Amino acid sequence: KEKVSSNFLAYIFTLPMIILIVVILVVASVSGALAYSSTVSEELAIVKIAKRELAQSEENVGGKKYKSWYGVNGNWCAMFVSFCADECDLIDSGVMPKTASVSNMLEWYKDNHQFEKKIDEDGEWYIPKAGDIIIFKSSGASHVGIVINYDEDSGKVTTIEGNAGRSDTEPYHEGSHVMECNYALSYSKITGYGIPNYPVETIPESTETEIAKIIILECDVPKFGTLIWNQRFHLCF
Repeated sequence: KEKVSSNFLAYIFTLPMIILIVVILVVASVSGALAYSSTVSEELAIVKIAKRELAQSEENVGGKKYKSWYGVNGNWCAMFVSFCADECDLIDSGVMPKTASVSNMLEWYKDNHQFEKKIDEDGEWYIPKAGDIIIFKSSGASHVGIVINYDEDSGKVTTIEGNAGRSDTEPYHEGSHVMECNYALSYSKITGYGIPNYPVETIPESTETEIAKIIILECDVPKFGTLIWNQRFHLCF
């Protein structure tokens, strides 16, 4: 009886320690996975497409690719944004508009209650995020691009834009480029941002598998690990 009692007491005291260790491992795994996911958060599909087009910018001086796709020979910043959206099936699904007009794009976001002013009536600055559509309107001129990053430390908004940069041709749009640009959050010509209602996108399967493995291997509780992954990490990136 004494042996049974001592074994029982040992079990009672050991069980909470085991549970505590498992909880610590789960928390560590969750934190690691969240940290990993933050490194791919800017890789929204439209951001990936914009980066791809930037890498090929010298092949598309003057925006011929985007003008041909749209069917118009003119200023092509809005065509570029529309092209990137179409590459992600965001136009057919109604998430983003197909237009060559910055004004029409701005009105579309306003009409769909998906527009944020640079600074609101209360003096609060909107903080842009990857995938937002930056819109410029100033003295009759207009321009648009895709936000790929906002750096809180420097207060800089990084974008990829079509019909940008130096052009030695006349008209300008015949020699302009896809470019990466940086602006201060307070830049006077920024009007605001279109905020597309992006569908849920998953991390590529290989990445998803690796994060799931981290949780499973460290916790040694596959069902619990999978549950955490499905509920916490299968989100929009």
